[in-house]
Amino acid sequence: MIISFIIPGKPVPWPRAIPSIKWYGVPPNRIPHPCMIQPNNDDYAELKRKIQTLARENLHGDILLTPVRLGLDFVFPRIKTLKRPGRAPMRDAPDLDNCCKAILDSLVKVAIRDDRQVVGLIAEKFYAAEDEQPHTRVEIYTTDADFEFAKGDTKNVSPDSATHTEFSGHRSSGDEAGC
Repeated sequence: MIISFIIPGKPVPWPRAIPSIKWYGVPPNRIPHPCMIQPNNDDYAELKRKIQTLARENLHGDILLTPVRLGLDFVFPRIKTLKRPGRAPMRDAPDLDNCCKAILDSLVKVAIRDDRQVVGLIAEKFYAAEDEQPHTRVEIYTTDADFEFAKGDTKNVSPDSATHTEFSGHRSSGDEAGC
């Protein structure tokens, strides 16, 4: 099964926690305690609400309990100095892993029960093509059939008959079991 949706607007990365110190006690006996503070980020909160709404609509309120794979495309606004036509790979900030964390964080308890269910991830970030608006494409692939195959008895499987699983969750050769 494939669930796919597009989040319009510029992709927003997961906000980084800021190191800080909390002080306990009364002066002069105060004790420093290092901690991390999560910044208040309105853009991230809005993104999280959008993702959760789109995920609920596409899953009809259900939460996936099976292992899943994610495909994420982050398309950022095109910069004026970019001469190359079409989409271009983006090497600038924000970091790709922080963009992925924002999506994963938003999907938990809405589309998936826990982010430990994510067993595969393919993510890319681009500058938009000339006629393209910034957006994020989220694709969720369930992998039930693949895991039943992987947990099954593989003693009698010859190397010639073994199949590989493509990202889409479909088998690449003629094995019909689980397709």
